[in-house]
Amino acid sequence: VQGPYRLQGISGERPVLVIAGSERVFLDGELLTRGRDHDYMIDYSLGEITFTHRRLITENHRISVDFEYRTGDYSRSLIAAQGREDRMMDGKLSVGAAYVREADGKNLLFYPSLSDQQLAELQMLEAGELLRISGADPLEPGEQPDGPVYVRRDTLEAGQLVTIYLPASGLEETLYRVQFTDVGEGRGSYRRSSGNQNGAVFLWTGFGQGRYEPVIQIKPPESHQMVSLTSEYRFHEKVRTYSEWAVSQVQTNRFSTGTALSDQAIRHEWVVEDLDVGRGSLSAHLRYRGQTDGFRQFGRQNPIEYERYWNLGMERQSMAESGARRDELELEMQVELESETIVSAGGGYLQMAGAEALRAESEIRHMGPAWPEMDVRTEWVRQDDRQFGLFGDWFRQAGRIRKELGVGAATIENGRTRDSRGPDWLHSIWQRAGRLGLSPFFRWELEHRSIRSQEGLLSAESLAFDEIHPGLSMNGSWYDVEAGIAFRNQRLPIGNKLQTSSKARTSTLTMRIRPNSRFSSENSFQFRRRDLQNQTATESFEASMNTFEMNTDDEAAPKAESPNTTTPTTSTTPTTSNTPNLNKNTILVRSFTRYTTLFGLETDLLYEVNTGQKSLYQERFIEVGPEVGFYVWEDLNEDGLQQLDEFFPEASPDEGMYVLQYMPSDELFTTADLHVRFTGEMDLLQSYQKLFGRDRTPSNRILWSGTLDINEVSTEQDLKSVYLLRPEVLLNDETTLNGSILHLQRIDWQNEKRTHEGSFQYRSLRSVNRRAGGLEMRFREQAEWEGGVRISSRWRTHWQWLRGRTESDSEEIATRNFQIVSTELQHGLEFIPNRSAKLDFVISWAGNRNRIPGEALKATVWMLKLNTQVSLFQRLQNRAGIEIQHTDLSDEGNPHLVYEVSNGLGGGSRIRWNASSSYRTRGQLTFTLQVHGRTTMMNRIIQTAKFSVQANF
Repeated sequence: VQGPYRLQGISGERPVLVIAGSERVFLDGELLTRGRDHDYMIDYSLGEITFTHRRLITENHRISVDFEYRTGDYSRSLIAAQGREDRMMDGKLSVGAAYVREADGKNLLFYPSLSDQQLAELQMLEAGELLRISGADPLEPGEQPDGPVYVRRDTLEAGQLVTIYLPASGLEETLYRVQFTDVGEGRGSYRRSSGNQNGAVFLWTGFGQGRYEPVIQIKPPESHQMVSLTSEYRFHEKVRTYSEWAVSQVQTNRFSTGTALSDQAIRHEWVVEDLDVGRGSLSAHLRYRGQTDGFRQFGRQNPIEYERYWNLGMERQSMAESGARRDELELEMQVELESETIVSAGGGYLQMAGAEALRAESEIRHMGPAWPEMDVRTEWVRQDDRQFGLFGDWFRQAGRIRKELGVGAATIENGRTRDSRGPDWLHSIWQRAGRLGLSPFFRWELEHRSIRSQEGLLSAESLAFDEIHPGLSMNGSWYDVEAGIAFRNQRLPIGNKLQTSSKARTSTLTMRIRPNSRFSSENSFQFRRRDLQNQTATESFEASMNTFEMNTDDEAAPKAESPNTTTPTTSTTPTTSNTPNLNKNTILVRSFTRYTTLFGLETDLLYEVNTGQKSLYQERFIEVGPEVGFYVWEDLNEDGLQQLDEFFPEASPDEGMYVLQYMPSDELFTTADLHVRFTGEMDLLQSYQKLFGRDRTPSNRILWSGTLDINEVSTEQDLKSVYLLRPEVLLNDETTLNGSILHLQRIDWQNEKRTHEGSFQYRSLRSVNRRAGGLEMRFREQAEWEGGVRISSRWRTHWQWLRGRTESDSEEIATRNFQIVSTELQHGLEFIPNRSAKLDFVISWAGNRNRIPGEALKATVWMLKLNTQVSLFQRLQNRAGIEIQHTDLSDEGNPHLVYEVSNGLGGGSRIRWNASSSYRTRGQLTFTLQVHGRTTMMNRIIQTAKFSVQANF
């Protein structure tokens, strides 16, 4: 399942607003790269990560994410200083010191109305504790709510009188703004719902029947500071030693002086780098690290997958993340021989508060041409935990062997190879293929982890698996092909012993072909089939899934902090939905082909499919101010409550106060994701010349371009129907979560002197989106013809004709249902006196009408526009425009319908104007002033001004 995977905060809060660029995503301990063409993509506003087609994500992968997110409870300050001296003892000795401190302010930013008793309780909190206060806040008389509001009611539940909050249906005597917190499934009394109100609405379901509570959880303000001293001495250019001493102080509650803990850590390293030892070189690394209880550094507390490295159980892992006392000693040695062989070995010892771990590892790598390429890594870790009464071993091995065979490597002479052995047909294939490089390979990975209690009971953390992956790769001058098949046998604790729980088979094929400059194709195919073996294995799998959900919801993760942010280290195991992922087929395909015909038709075909998990989304408008807002709110029914159908796009720039955000629901659905895009482009006149063998290049140009883009996210169980683009499953109102089909055709014409030009375009877009409140289907098609004629060197006339149809059908919001047919004619005249000035006068007529029976509404729109543009000294750019619009409406309709048929301005006469001036200095600064204004139906004037400064470095 490629995702998305949701991140959660250190206290379980979701969704989180992730700070852009702060995340570090690890897959099986490997750091990944962000980007559509790399490993993963992330939605910072929702805290969701989706993996790309480069890697097939399964339940066996380990995903860890470090990220910073905004909390906003307190302001935060950061102080950092560092110094280093490298010139002591002729440059052999260097010393350094560093100091870092960050601390929360003591004043709450968003909850200033805490009572004296609540402040006293906040001051008494210890590490890891949270203050829970009521999330209900009564509105002041005349106060305008910015989201759903509730009324307070008393009811009987299990014989007890309890206070609950119900969504308000209008202006009540006392209204409450209520903030709900996700406390975990089955621990709350409310569930999220959807409706026409702006924002998430929560409904009372009874004790233990929901996952939300009307409470606010507040953690006390913290401070963290650390001082470190470092030294490095170089005995020889290849032999050096490094030492570091650090002390940290963490105050988990700045209101209480008794919560400040000071702890220290020591690290020593002795390093030998590439020391010549005859027929090779020697490298060695000896490390010691010790720390007292509670030491906490900035950033990640422990290296990635620290628990696997030392075979730590879940309890020990939690202790390690919280900074438990420990001593670590590790030795690594590596010998690199002249025969391109590298042999390394190492070991380590860990002691942590009543537990010991001993590890050994080895690796051999050979890259020489005579023998197969080989890389084999073996690890063994023993755990002896006397405190929790657990002991056991973890054996891991991973390796690969590859041998390149130079079949067909001889050079071609006169249609045959220099080595003339073999039949003619084989030589013909070799000649077409060029150099044929065959490289069989074999990969394997196996693990066996057995952890038992003192009574001999097998721990649920025990596991074993073995995976083999044979394959073959072929490469030539114009192709690269690799195919393989992996077999995995998974064993889990069943009946106090490790038994086969599932078997999986994964087939992979990658192929890159470029036989000539006109054709290229890149393809990757991965198919995985997993089968659970028996009912006991199914129950064991379900239990492991439930354990995972409980741990991710309850256990606090370690964190490091920076100004106004919290940086939790979150680890998660992939799951496809809220229900166990049992026998399952998983497919991941990506194909991109580019082909140019002999007569000049350029085509691209992209085909992508994968399985994923998706949630339904709910619209929410958030007030952000005119700087970034795009929507306005009009209280149409004058009830003081914000409904979704009362938000409209801004009529002029910088007027909107709200942005639209989509909130994911709590439920996830397993989906089949499909994306197909076909594009084509051709110069028709030039292709005609080539097709009939004419060498003369045409003076005129007629360019054709076309696009067909299909997107489908479906819950359809028959995956083949989705992947084969069967019409009955595309944009299906029962199985489609999100889908669209875009069809675009365009022809552009221009003569040789560019005095005449024209274009015709047809565009249709059909979409289906299932929101949390219901289904929304839209269809829009439009035909457009435009052209222009240059009358003289200073005068140009242009025109445009539009014919379109827009249909909308919404289950959630009835006012969004319409079928509008529109026609528009536009004619303009341009005057260009010189290269620095331009004047454009446009007159247009539009007729729009709604075709839904019972809601017939027609609008006739006349418009005059005048736009000017003047440039001075190539540094000052000035633009201004005025627009006069008059709209005749046949009748009154709902506001959304009036908005659609009147281009957003309503009936009557309106005036809109704009002016902007931009000045660019000789340096890197640009100053811009923008003014926009319009009149309204009530003859009011709305005007906005915006001044901005941009610096380019």
